[in-house]
Amino acid sequence: MSEQQERPLGSAASDNALSSELPGAPSPAPPWAEVDPRDPGVLQILAAEHSGLLSARSLVYNESFARVASFLTLVSMSFVGLALVAQARGFDRDFLVLAGIALVFDLLIGLATIARVLSAVDEDLRALHGMSRLRHAYLEVAPYLRPYFTTPVNDDVGSVLKSYSEAQVGVAAVVYFFSTSVGLMVLIVSVLAGLATGVGLSAAGGDVGPTVGAGIAFGLTSFLGLALLARRSILAGQAALESRFPPPQNQ
Repeated sequence: MSEQQERPLGSAASDNALSSELPGAPSPAPPWAEVDPRDPGVLQILAAEHSGLLSARSLVYNESFARVASFLTLVSMSFVGLALVAQARGFDRDFLVLAGIALVFDLLIGLATIARVLSAVDEDLRALHGMSRLRHAYLEVAPYLRPYFTTPVNDDVGSVLKSYSEAQVGVAAVVYFFSTSVGLMVLIVSVLAGLATGVGLSAAGGDVGPTVGAGIAFGLTSFLGLALLARRSILAGQAALESRFPPPQNQ
């Protein structure tokens, strides 16, 4: 048996790795360097990735809606329970203390729900970002399909956000914010914060006028704070997106 035949399997790869480390030796081309993007195998990989992102978006939406629905159910049950207690005991100090505890509990659950919904928004944005890149790859394979795409094919922030709404600035953006799950949660949690403040001050013996004013002020402050926090979180998620295929005018 010759010396070449006695060499163990994998020695050729080892020789290539060693030769690539020698000074002046050309580095081997990566295995994907000669891949044709029109290869059916490449298209299958892109389609599988696209399907995975669609499934991820579906899971995120389902969890987000389930969280919000559970929170709304909890708030509704809390108010129904407080109404029944009020009919049995009246609006005495003990009832106000109980109502304050229930409202604070709902408030904490609401804050946790807002945090999860914001996380879901970030996950959904990243999935849309990946799908925009994949559509760009499809057009590189078949450019003549561009007139048939109604969804973004570029991965810059402006293009990706068009999947949500064209209303990105001004009054239209504010109206759109209230129509989202995040906007609804921010509004409800702010109302709960104002109610909890008013009920707490009433239980402590505060007058009606100052108590109502303090509740309204704290509710508005909570709304502005939560809205700014949500905006900051969403903008941070947008800033984390890397654009590799911006529109032609930005290249």
